[in-house]
Amino acid sequence: MPIIFLLAGAGAGLVQLTLLGKFTRRVTDGKMDGKAVGLGLIQMFMPFAILALVAVFASDLIIWVGCGIAGALVVGGIIKFLLLKKKLKNERDREKGSDE
Repeated sequence: MPIIFLLAGAGAGLVQLTLLGKFTRRVTDGKMDGKAVGLGLIQMFMPFAILALVAVFASDLIIWVGCGIAGALVVGGIIKFLLLKKKLKNERDREKGSDE
């Protein structure tokens, strides 16, 4: 039973990471509009809503959901960082190759 809550938390964490990525991309591109604010608010309050639901219906399993959310954010963030780093390295290597 706890594994279901861990997986649900991980899914929520991945959704939050995706929303956070979209939010930061819009803000850094200078598009601080209603959509950006909406994405920011949703990604900020979503974990609270999920944890509150679990607290009401299965409070003894809330730790599993929290660990799933945190784990997905950490692991997902590391994976995104490594993929971006690899992409930037490949682009730099291509630029060096075309300069020669």
